[in-house]
Amino acid sequence: MTHRSILSLAVAGLLFNFGAGCAVDTTDTDDRVDGYEVEEGRGRSGKADKLGSCAPSQCGGKGTGQCWCDEMCVQYGDCCSNVNAVCSLGPNTCATDEDCAEGWCGWESDNVTRACKPFAQIGESCDGFVILSARNKCDPSLECQFSEPTHDVPGTCQPASCDPNLICTQATSCVDGALYPTGCGPANCDEPIGICFVPPPPPPPAPTCENMCGGPAVDKACFCDSVCSDYGDCCDDYADHCE
Repeated sequence: MTHRSILSLAVAGLLFNFGAGCAVDTTDTDDRVDGYEVEEGRGRSGKADKLGSCAPSQCGGKGTGQCWCDEMCVQYGDCCSNVNAVCSLGPNTCATDEDCAEGWCGWESDNVTRACKPFAQIGESCDGFVILSARNKCDPSLECQFSEPTHDVPGTCQPASCDPNLICTQATSCVDGALYPTGCGPANCDEPIGICFVPPPPPPPAPTCENMCGGPAVDKACFCDSVCSDYGDCCDDYADHCE
């Protein structure tokens, strides 16, 4: 037998083995995938298999081709390519909020991967010093409000206390020690741009005997009667108003 004949037989044998390999089940030989029991006929699918699709009527079951449209397809690795768009299942990864048509880009429970999440509504939890997976951004029309100043517990989404459409004069204003870029302060949802000096409140007015002669001054801080000089508790302006 010539060398050429031997080579032809070897190539034919390789082609036969490759073809046979394509005919066998390509799922994992182990009966578990990422810790989950593998159902018969389920397992990691190749890129070509995932080109099958899901129809709304197939959500929760098998799609066309070799892919699936149920919640477990994420664990088995056999989701159809359009499973999330049709059934809201499977991978929905994102990097920034701009990657999400609706909602926002939040952390999954593993605190490693991120996925698009729906906005929180009135009364639902948000922010706070909590694990990343527990955070939930409020709907844009709401704001996260806290029951205590430390923000070490999740707040709740509540109607915004400011009006983003409020038209204000372009002049800085000082409110509660914070400096704002408009004359409205925080009323139009502006963030502070710095701090500002807040003068201390004026002292309360001194007690007076004006219109109080014959009795005590307001709050009985001093007296305006004829015996106050004996007790030493006359108001400072007693002589101006009552003598």
